[in-house]
Amino acid sequence: MLGSLGLMLVTFVIWTILSAINEQTHHENKSLGRGIVAVMYFHSGFYHMLSPIGNTYIMEVVPYTLRGKAALVYSVSSQAWVLFNNYVNNLGLDSISWKYYIVFCVFLFLHMVVIYFFFPETKGLGLKKLPRYLGKIFLI
Repeated sequence: MLGSLGLMLVTFVIWTILSAINEQTHHENKSLGRGIVAVMYFHSGFYHMLSPIGNTYIMEVVPYTLRGKAALVYSVSSQAWVLFNNYVNNLGLDSISWKYYIVFCVFLFLHMVVIYFFFPETKGLGLKKLPRYLGKIFLI
């Protein structure tokens, strides 16, 4: 998760820089536009590294009795984010252009901080050890 988010952050910073330079030069340099499109594809690839992990991670760390509720919360929050992206992104890009990308850079960084400090590490834990370990974390 952290690797994917870190790579997405790097590509988004490059995307933001290229967009800023492209707008300041009044879109005269076509190679900057091509560079932005290439970075978009890289960003999409790194996003798809993360996309299957979310639901799987929720099912792994949540106790069996709460999995249905956790899946619902995950699904509703994901769809709320999709709704936000569909209706707010175009308004933000219209009003402050490339500077709106900085919002996503900050969001990706904050997402990484939350994952690093608050998500329990499950590497090396078997299915029998995991509920006991997570019970200590969640005070169950």
